[in-house]
Amino acid sequence: TVMWRMQIEIDNGKIRVQSANCPTNICVQTGWTNSPLKSIVCLPHNTIITIKPIGPIKNDNKIVDYVA
Repeated sequence: TVMWRMQIEIDNGKIRVQSANCPTNICVQTGWTNSPLKSIVCLPHNTIITIKPIGPIKNDNKIVDYVA
Protein backbone atom coordinates (compact mmCIF):
# COMPACT_ATOMS: atom_id res chain seq x y z
CA THR A 1 0.00 0.00 0.00
CA VAL A 2 1.05 3.58 -0.66
CA MET A 3 1.45 5.92 2.31
CA TRP A 4 0.26 9.32 1.07
CA ARG A 5 1.81 12.35 2.75
CA MET A 6 0.76 15.98 2.43
CA GLN A 7 2.13 19.04 4.22
CA ILE A 8 -0.23 22.01 4.44
CA GLU A 9 0.99 25.52 5.31
CA ILE A 10 -1.19 28.30 6.69
CA ASP A 11 0.29 31.80 6.85
CA ASN A 12 -1.21 35.26 7.18
CA GLY A 13 -4.73 34.24 6.17
CA LYS A 14 -3.65 32.06 3.22
CA ILE A 15 -3.31 28.30 2.78
CA ARG A 16 -1.37 26.05 0.41
CA VAL A 17 -0.11 22.51 0.02
CA GLN A 18 3.62 22.92 0.62
CA SER A 19 4.56 19.37 -0.36
CA ALA A 20 2.88 16.09 -1.25
CA ASN A 21 3.99 12.72 -2.53
CA CYS A 22 1.16 12.32 -5.03
CA PRO A 23 2.13 11.52 -8.64
CA THR A 24 1.23 14.84 -10.31
CA ASN A 25 1.62 17.42 -7.50
CA ILE A 26 -1.21 19.51 -8.94
CA CYS A 27 -2.19 20.38 -5.36
CA VAL A 28 1.28 21.83 -4.74
CA GLN A 29 1.30 23.66 -8.10
CA THR A 30 -2.03 25.32 -7.26
CA GLY A 31 -0.16 27.56 -4.83
CA TRP A 32 -1.61 29.85 -2.18
CA THR A 33 -5.29 30.64 -1.80
CA ASN A 34 -7.32 32.84 0.50
CA SER A 35 -10.36 32.93 -1.78
CA PRO A 36 -13.56 30.87 -1.61
CA LEU A 37 -13.44 30.92 -5.42
CA LYS A 38 -10.19 28.88 -5.56
CA SER A 39 -10.07 25.43 -3.95
CA ILE A 40 -7.06 23.15 -3.72
CA VAL A 41 -7.77 19.57 -4.80
CA CYS A 42 -5.70 16.39 -4.51
CA LEU A 43 -7.46 13.25 -5.73
CA PRO A 44 -4.80 10.72 -4.61
CA HIS A 45 -5.00 12.16 -1.09
CA ASN A 46 -8.80 12.40 -1.31
CA THR A 47 -8.47 16.01 -0.13
CA ILE A 48 -10.27 19.24 -1.00
CA ILE A 49 -9.25 22.48 0.74
CA THR A 50 -11.90 25.19 0.52
CA ILE A 51 -12.12 28.60 2.18
CA LYS A 52 -15.59 29.30 3.55
CA PRO A 53 -16.43 32.97 4.22
CA ILE A 54 -18.65 34.15 7.02
CA GLY A 55 -20.62 36.45 4.68
CA PRO A 56 -20.90 37.49 1.02
CA ILE A 57 -17.65 37.87 -0.90
CA LYS A 58 -16.58 40.29 -3.60
CA ASN A 59 -15.02 39.29 -6.90
CA ASP A 60 -14.03 42.15 -9.21
CA ASN A 61 -16.24 44.45 -7.11
CA LYS A 62 -19.31 42.22 -7.57
CA ILE A 63 -20.99 40.37 -4.71
CA VAL A 64 -20.79 36.62 -5.26
CA ASP A 65 -23.24 34.15 -3.71
CA TYR A 66 -22.41 30.45 -3.79
CA VAL A 67 -23.27 27.15 -2.22
CA ALA A 68 -20.45 24.96 -0.92
